[in-house]
Amino acid sequence: MKPIGLVLLFFVFTLIGNAQLPQESFDAGLIKYKAGDYSAAISEFTNAILSDAKFVQAYRYRGLSKMKLKDYSNALADFEKLVELDSGQSLGYFNRANAKMHLGDNPGALADVSKSIELKSDFAEAHLLRANLLVGVENFTEALTDFNKTIELGVTTAETYSGRAWAKHNLRDFEGSVVDLDKAIELDEKNAEYYFMRGLSQAELRAFSEAVRNFTTAIEINPAVAKYHIYCGMTRTELRDFEGSIVDYSNALIIDSTNYEVYKRRALSKLRLRELEGALADLNIAVEIAPGVADNYFSRGMVRSENRQYAEAIADYNKAILMDSTVAYFYFHRGMSKYFTDDILGAMDDFSKTILLNAKYAKAFEYKGLCEIKLGKKEDACADFKKAETLGDKDATLQVKKYCF
Repeated sequence: MKPIGLVLLFFVFTLIGNAQLPQESFDAGLIKYKAGDYSAAISEFTNAILSDAKFVQAYRYRGLSKMKLKDYSNALADFEKLVELDSGQSLGYFNRANAKMHLGDNPGALADVSKSIELKSDFAEAHLLRANLLVGVENFTEALTDFNKTIELGVTTAETYSGRAWAKHNLRDFEGSVVDLDKAIELDEKNAEYYFMRGLSQAELRAFSEAVRNFTTAIEINPAVAKYHIYCGMTRTELRDFEGSIVDYSNALIIDSTNYEVYKRRALSKLRLRELEGALADLNIAVEIAPGVADNYFSRGMVRSENRQYAEAIADYNKAILMDSTVAYFYFHRGMSKYFTDDILGAMDDFSKTILLNAKYAKAFEYKGLCEIKLGKKEDACADFKKAETLGDKDATLQVKKYCF
């Protein structure tokens, strides 16, 4: 019996000797975490937690490892435990905020990151996270405050400057936005999105040539993004470069052939170049893709009107008005097609409806007056011409001279 007892005692001591302490498991996990072996790191951190269920840092790093593997739900569970064990630690709320953000719980993330900042007001990364969350809910004023604080605390990355630029852009500080994007591009000159954003702010400043150059650079860096081509095309139209805009819209449609807005914009550029058949073909596609969009019918009506297809144009305007009866220029353009087909009463009715919806629509007053001239209502016509004149319609001045003296 005595030898057996000694063997058992030796076996127990061997087990104890081979067992890793929680700190040893944690240290091993940290080495694997830093080496990017996150699955193995999770295993080591789990061993540490099994040995010590209150090992705060093990929960934190196991959660961070799961975040790296995009296992956000289980990472959140670890961060929940971390906050439970140490509710006074700023990092716990920050980590939990990150997990919640990735899971789409932005209100929860915002509450947690605010708590993190409350506990540690000079936590730059927390200010940056809150700034980005505030941008997500379009609270650009408070987001700008956090971006400023982040930079003040020394985080002067391209991401920080570009984030602040976007807040400034949405607060209509376009010059400030350009300045910040200059810095972002200086730090990361291969990021297409920064050039795109700078182009947006320059376009708002009506610096259209500079905007086109930035959109073009974005396209050169990443030609597979449709919006870069679209905004480049839109800005070229401001420069009356309709041929160039058509090329941009065509490139956008190669990337996404289901965007009816791009067909419509390409059609309007073709209309400016009097390519009426091509414009009509594009608008037919736009209507086919989005038959429930009133503006598609209106735009096709404009092209048909330019092509003197007034009956077809009126049919399109009718559809647009049936879908949305609150748009003044729908009625005005239908009135114009009726005017050119000598439906004077119908035209005058449409011009009157235009004025009801927009009392500053000068051309509607002018053409209502022309209808009244045709109907022998000179006094009413002159009143409308003079109203149009006061609203800035220079053609109305000619009508006053012609009919009202």
